[in-house]
Amino acid sequence: MLGLNLSNLINTKIKKSCSLYSNVFYIDSIKSKVIYKVNNKFIFDIHYDQREYLQFNIVILKNIILNFNKRRLFIEFDELLKKFNYYEYNDIENYCFE
Repeated sequence: MLGLNLSNLINTKIKKSCSLYSNVFYIDSIKSKVIYKVNNKFIFDIHYDQREYLQFNIVILKNIILNFNKRRLFIEFDELLKKFNYYEYNDIENYCFE
């Protein structure tokens, strides 16, 4: 299934929701085999084999390295907006009570 890009069809909702958060990014699946030869037998398995897992982990690590500073900046910006929003909300609430 993963080699057929069916996971991309299934994960469209997850992919969209990842764009809503500053500390999250979506990583596409890597191409994989679906039929494996083990002990001269063909086995149907939708999961990655060991080599494919290693390739996928490399993709994950590369994305973390490439996006770390940008994501950290977005997170700090979100925290700043949250503080600003908190102060604005409390000021408006104080005005209402006066």
